[in-house]
Amino acid sequence: MFHRRDFGKITCYFSGNGEYLLNDRRYPIRDGSMVVSHPRFRTTCRTLSGKLGLYNILFLPELIDDELKKMENSFGFFSIFHPEEPAFSDLYVTDTDRGLRGIVCALRRKFRRRLHEACRLLAAAPALPVVEVALKSGFNDLSHFCYLFPREFGTLRRVR
Repeated sequence: MFHRRDFGKITCYFSGNGEYLLNDRRYPIRDGSMVVSHPRFRTTCRTLSGKLGLYNILFLPELIDDELKKMENSFGFFSIFHPEEPAFSDLYVTDTDRGLRGIVCALRRKFRRRLHEACRLLAAAPALPVVEVALKSGFNDLSHFCYLFPREFGTLRRVR
């Protein structure tokens, strides 16, 4: 069922496989995908396999910066990427969305810096509880941190 809303939405998927339908176009989504949706577009999401795990970040159109405001009437106010697979990344961005691509890349860099800060903290203070490492490196969701950190670095000691 397609729907429209009064707010913009950034959705980050952390499990499952599905399809994101934007107006009449279909985009694949999977673990690690990110979707940015404009409020005026008709959207829906369909699960293909597994349960779709996701986080939604909602924003009011009047709060987005000037560069994004210029694009609000563009069909292409949409992107998807897979940060954990840089060699196979899918980035669906139209020509009018170059500013959005920059924002998505900046979010990706910030996220990776947080993971690297967590790695530094773990190396510097091996006795520091994982909960403290997650909080000090900017994560406020321990389960998400415990899921993502091993994907980036291969391991994470037990939570104390």
